Amino acid sequence: MSRRRADLHGVEADADPGEVALRVDAVEFVAALLAPGAVAASTPTHRVLPISDRDRFLIPLGPRRASMASLGAYGALRARPQRLARRALAMLAGVGILSRLPGRKVGLADGEVVRWLRDRLGVAELHFACGVRRDSAFATPVLQLFDADGSALGYAKLGWDRVTRRQVHAEATALQLAAGMESPRVPRVIAAADVGDVAVCLTAPMPAGVRRLPENFVAPPSALRAVASIDAPIVAATLRDSRYCTRLAADVAAIDVRTPDSVRARLGDALGAILHEHGDAVVEFGRWHGDWVPWNMALDGDELWIWDWEYSRPDVPIGFDALHWHYQLAHVTRGAGAADAMASAGSAAEGALEALGLDLGARLAIAAFHRLELRVRADMAVLDGARREPICDVDPSLLISPGDAP
Repeated sequence: MSRRRADLHGVEADADPGEVALRVDAVEFVAALLAPGAVAASTPTHRVLPISDRDRFLIPLGPRRASMASLGAYGALRARPQRLARRALAMLAGVGILSRLPGRKVGLADGEVVRWLRDRLGVAELHFACGVRRDSAFATPVLQLFDADGSALGYAKLGWDRVTRRQVHAEATALQLAAGMESPRVPRVIAAADVGDVAVCLTAPMPAGVRRLPENFVAPPSALRAVASIDAPIVAATLRDSRYCTRLAADVAAIDVRTPDSVRARLGDALGAILHEHGDAVVEFGRWHGDWVPWNMALDGDELWIWDWEYSRPDVPIGFDALHWHYQLAHVTRGAGAADAMASAGSAAEGALEALGLDLGARLAIAAFHRLELRVRADMAVLDGARREPICDVDPSLLISPGDAP
């Protein structure tokens, strides 16, 4: 592994996002993944479009149809302003103007990952677009793959360190397990492997007509139960005696020694208090998606499609995904802090949890365990070298009882 890539998490662990952005260029990061140590191509291969202060989008500068497709594919997944802006850029690409306008262009070397993708897809020529964001602890770049005619060939998700490689492996496993589900539907895995130091999960394209979820969409309980049972039958047990709780306790015990003793002890205290209050609650266990949010879903007609399974795990309380939906809506969409988003998720998810058949005691129990799960997941990522996220600063006492349980 190159020195730059080896340092991407560890060196930046204590840096603020602004410092990270100055020290690790998002485009150079992708270039190092695709062809570590290679000299940049002499001819520009991609144009860099700034999407926001943190986000960049790489557009292929090869055949015009590929450039147009990278901007126009799956337009119905985007909000109308974004869709119209991309459509205008696609028109410029189609007449050859976009490549001639001022702005940053880069030449990405044709490395081992791209060669592996070409071989698996059986094409001689491969073009890709990629969105990049480098101030996240969990960055897993996704390549949108096209042939020279602009036909969509699939997606390739890349994991580059211990945290993100584990996530890509988990996604490949979950997608393969979920392949037999009638509803919801998932992208088909074409191939998954470690290519050098990079974990790659290559999936087939989704239907061209997929569209974003309507406002106030609620996934039916049957979808959550279908996900829960993709690799094993759903089982009921007390939380105290569950394999989930055994695993969670092991994670709490393994929290990085760099964490102050007082915080580490208080996480253990939080688990003990939650078990004392809710450990005898009987709940059902199965697999969860792990990032069950509107932007990881789409509709094709009446069929629900779901992607981004990198946080999926088995033996988790059924209902976690419903809670996560409302946590992320509050945290990401409405900008609430992690603690406030945790506090609101339980009551916001009450209807979804009731629809899953959870009584009040079970709802209270899994809401508390979900809060602890989020905090421990982030702390465990730090243990593996990821940058510390704000959720790591949530007071452990708030994980026990945030004040507005369902």
